[in-house]
Amino acid sequence: MNNHDDFDLIDEEGPGGRSRLIYWLLGIALLLIFGFMVGLAFATLNNRLSNEPDTAVATYTPTQALVIGGNTATPPPMETSATGPGSGDATPQTPTAGPSTATAPASATPMACAIDVDPAFGGADALLGCPASPPGQIIWAAWEPFERGAMFWRSDNDQAGYFLNSGGWSHIEEGWGGQEVPSRGVPPAGLFAPERGFGYVWGSRDDIFAGLGWATDTEKGFCARIQDFENGFMLQSEAVPSCTSDNLYNHAAGGNWPTIRFLAAADGSWSGSIGSGSRSPDALPAPGETMTPGATTSPTALPAASVTAPPAQSGGVSTAADATRPREQGRFFASRAGAIALDGSFSDWSSDWIPIETVVYGDAAYSGGEDLSARAQFAWSDAGLYVALRVRDERYRPGPAGSDLWQGDSMEINIDRLLAADFDADQADGDDYQIGLAFGAEGNQLSGYRWLPYSEEGAFQPAGAVTEQREDGAQRGYNLETLLPWSLFDIDGATLPAEAALGFVLAVNDNDGDNPAQETIIATSPARSRHDNPTQWGTLILLP
Repeated sequence: MNNHDDFDLIDEEGPGGRSRLIYWLLGIALLLIFGFMVGLAFATLNNRLSNEPDTAVATYTPTQALVIGGNTATPPPMETSATGPGSGDATPQTPTAGPSTATAPASATPMACAIDVDPAFGGADALLGCPASPPGQIIWAAWEPFERGAMFWRSDNDQAGYFLNSGGWSHIEEGWGGQEVPSRGVPPAGLFAPERGFGYVWGSRDDIFAGLGWATDTEKGFCARIQDFENGFMLQSEAVPSCTSDNLYNHAAGGNWPTIRFLAAADGSWSGSIGSGSRSPDALPAPGETMTPGATTSPTALPAASVTAPPAQSGGVSTAADATRPREQGRFFASRAGAIALDGSFSDWSSDWIPIETVVYGDAAYSGGEDLSARAQFAWSDAGLYVALRVRDERYRPGPAGSDLWQGDSMEINIDRLLAADFDADQADGDDYQIGLAFGAEGNQLSGYRWLPYSEEGAFQPAGAVTEQREDGAQRGYNLETLLPWSLFDIDGATLPAEAALGFVLAVNDNDGDNPAQETIIATSPARSRHDNPTQWGTLILLP
């Protein structure tokens, strides 16, 4: 039988009871954690499925503009898109809370240049780097258009280059010191062979000839605004009266001058307009035009220089009774011509020879009559003005043909057709003329050029002959006989009044050096100091 004390000492739980309690507690904890997670997930899902949009992130879109020569190109603004789920709007709503997460890019730092950009070339520094020369420079330059491009020379650094309409330009490294210009034959109708330095390079280099073709006009001088940059230069023609100390005519001031405005980069590319063609990458639209980037226009031939005069007119030609210049400026007479053979022998001339010995330029280079002196006679017919000229010159040095023939041994004549009409005008105008004759490399080939009036400038071929003067087997000068047609001076020779009086001066240029230059001038008028001042000329009277 069991003892009561023994019963009290027996454990009420069977083996393993404590372990079961721990398991229950762990299970309850897991259920609580599971319930919490389910609730959290439900809350998150409910928030995701609600209609509240996400907060948009603002995007900063910079707008940049490039300005070249007053033209501005602005790219279109970029669109900002929303990416939040449930949003059907292309443009996000403006954030209403929270700090913006937009980060603006760093602002572009303007290029700091020590020299200002010329206002006419504003923005060129973005393409060519900082200026390397000061703004506002206007220089003397030369330009000649070709079938497929142009040639260019600048006086400030005596550099030349050629430009191709198809793209690209290059410096011309060859120099010219008055050498003979190589011939490429007779130019096609309406086209020209370039002369002087342009002609020398064009005639010597086959690549330039093949690239440019023939010239479409003669070389012209003009005034150019120019500025050099680290990686090229920019230029545009300027319609100022002149930009040289001797008042050379600026063709850019004339009404027929083509647009010349371009940017030339050091990498051999160019943009803009060169008269015979245009290339306009978006960096350089021509003023007043909208051009497609990279577009090239077809070469347009410029009107060829012509010596065909406007309709001849003798109305208004003065007589000796109307007006004459002061006698001390020279008063000369031309007899009616008989039969004159233009052979340089003077056997058909019977008037007195007029001495020409007054030095009007270059006293320092003049050493006396053997260095330079001349004698002349004049005659006329309905066809034109005959000139006989005997020049004493101990050293014959030809100059360039064309517009710079005055830089060598040569002759010039100025005529004022309407002497009385603008007697006191000291600036040449449309009735004032200047022509020149050169005698070729060997002194036996005539060529002519007309400088005034500017609207009729161009080369012409005079009739006549030039021969050497020789003594003791040595050359001592040259003889000239020529007929200058009245059409050169817009005169109808058949209707000239009796004793017609024309403003007149004849000048002889001399160069004794090896390079083209105008060292000395002698003239029939001691007053002649400018080529374009008719009040300094004398008078030529045509006798019946």
